[in-house]
Amino acid sequence: MTKHILLFMALCMGTVGLSLIGASITLHISTRKKKRICTQPVQALIVEMERSDNISTEGIRTVSWFPVYEYLVNNHIIRKRSNVGHTEQIFFTGQTVTIYINPENENDFYCPTEKSGKIQMIFILIGILLTILATAMLVVCKMMEA
Repeated sequence: MTKHILLFMALCMGTVGLSLIGASITLHISTRKKKRICTQPVQALIVEMERSDNISTEGIRTVSWFPVYEYLVNNHIIRKRSNVGHTEQIFFTGQTVTIYINPENENDFYCPTEKSGKIQMIFILIGILLTILATAMLVVCKMMEA
């Protein structure tokens, strides 16, 4: 019975670990692509900081801050909320930043000041740890057979 529980736990941990590694790689590729296609520098004004309150299933409350940018392209004012949230309010309303837009799609932008690398690193580290633990559990199960 213990062996079956270990196998199930190893399968779950391995699945979550590999999923986190995959998510980290996907985020990295997406960020690199955005940096490659968003080449036109534009001055943007942060017109608002959107606050997002979340409560996890364990009851832990978290707050994320998302900057809302306003910028002018071809005599059109564009207002876009960032997809990258921060646990601390690192930007403030009225701040001007340089963003890079996609010349072929002015709604597509990249802000080098936003740091998405932290979450990628956390995902990959936890993913690797869970995958190693799952592998160790499989080894223990194999040793139980002998």
